[in-house]
Amino acid sequence: MQVVLISGLSGSGKSIALNVLEDSGYYCVDNLPAPLLSDLIGHLRLEGHERVAVAVDMRGGSSIAALPPQLRKLESDAIALRFVFLDARNEVLIQRFSETRRRHPLAEGDLTLEEAIVREREALEMLASMGHHIDTSNLRPNALRASIKDFVALGEGIGITLLFESFGFKHGIPLDADLVFDVRCLPNPHYDPQLRPLTGRDKEVIGFLAAQPEVTKMETDLRRFIGDWLPAYVRDNRSYLTVGLGCTGGQHRSVYLAERLAAHFRASARVLVRHRMNDRLPDGLRELFQAAAGYGHGPWHTLFRPGDWLLLLLSAALVVGSYPLLWRGGVADRAIVKRDGQVVTELALNTPRRYEVEGAIGTTVIEVQPGRARVLSDPGPRQYCVQQGWLTRPNAVAICAPNHVTLQLGGRGGAGSGYDSINY
Repeated sequence: MQVVLISGLSGSGKSIALNVLEDSGYYCVDNLPAPLLSDLIGHLRLEGHERVAVAVDMRGGSSIAALPPQLRKLESDAIALRFVFLDARNEVLIQRFSETRRRHPLAEGDLTLEEAIVREREALEMLASMGHHIDTSNLRPNALRASIKDFVALGEGIGITLLFESFGFKHGIPLDADLVFDVRCLPNPHYDPQLRPLTGRDKEVIGFLAAQPEVTKMETDLRRFIGDWLPAYVRDNRSYLTVGLGCTGGQHRSVYLAERLAAHFRASARVLVRHRMNDRLPDGLRELFQAAAGYGHGPWHTLFRPGDWLLLLLSAALVVGSYPLLWRGGVADRAIVKRDGQVVTELALNTPRRYEVEGAIGTTVIEVQPGRARVLSDPGPRQYCVQQGWLTRPNAVAICAPNHVTLQLGGRGGAGSGYDSINY
């Protein structure tokens, strides 16, 4: 008999996890008082149920303290038991409860929402280290569903599961990481305009990082450290070990190393890879996805009050009405290169080419491709004009101020000159 136990903080996504298991064929029981767990499993075993999922949390009150002895009893009865604990940062839980307007189960009397969450976290602290810990703070609902499915699928084998998790320090350290390694000291592909929009899984970024001696040494050291200590975690009867790898934004270096380490350890352990960057949503959409997909129980439109709908309609009318006034579209057909405000040359945007122009402190290189142009290189210290990337619309301008060079696109349908004047 297989039993999956789900617990965690209110608002962390337990209903999503339970729904996933129910869809996978598990007999599911929600909000079970902890003292009844072994009796329920015994009854369902006699009824012939092979796979059971049970949610136990603070809704059952102080009886949650009976859960650890209940778990020990089930293990002594040779029940194949797996335990997942869902967590999230306090500010995220506060936001979810505020968005769904649901009441926290411990918010009684004079307790504020934040105080109720803190009290629940303290009460569940003893359970957090007993199971597989998943931090849902930045997880989209679909990502949480995938994590639960992976947990169930891999749990059917024997041995330890290694989870390599990339993240960005600017988004916070994952609560579920057992080990955290800071790789922000490594060369950052973000500063290369060509690599900035890519991730650590793209071949261009892989090639860049693989060529850096510091990255290779870091990877070698991490392999050795994890490999040396993995047997100790196995001897400690750990079923899961989550290794967090963090860089600044969680897009390049941490993703690259997570993939490399996962590939290396697949021969010796069951391996999962999770990239927190892929689990993030733009802040303006997160609340709608969470409400629609089940972090709360109300449909997405319940987030709007009557006044919100009126404001939304007025905003839409304003956008539509201002479109003819603000649109500066058109088709670019030439690149205009200037030095000290004087036109040096005009390059048609129909043939790939490069053009060099001597400025005040060196040579600026302009690259032209069909329908677009950019500053490929410039001797200026800040590289702002290079970082602008490709210009595609008429009157778009890249200004290399230290070198007194400008690149502007000309064409049909644009309005204005793109700037009033430039003084060097």
